[in-house]
Amino acid sequence: SCKFCAHSVQKNLNKLPYVDNAQVNIDTKKAHIVVAQGKEVNIDELKKITDSRFTPVKVTISSLN
Repeated sequence: SCKFCAHSVQKNLNKLPYVDNAQVNIDTKKAHIVVAQGKEVNIDELKKITDSRFTPVKVTISSLN
């Protein structure tokens, strides 16, 4: 709901050991997360971080391969 909240979520997502880069866009209400090669995503952990400020509606996982 505010830029500070989005920044806080982005900062916490980037602290995760399997996240190479996370960007949270308050205007589009989306987070784009790049996972480190060879690492597995913990969806429950991602939801805990985002649940604190936002309600995750949909998680889409795609591969660059």
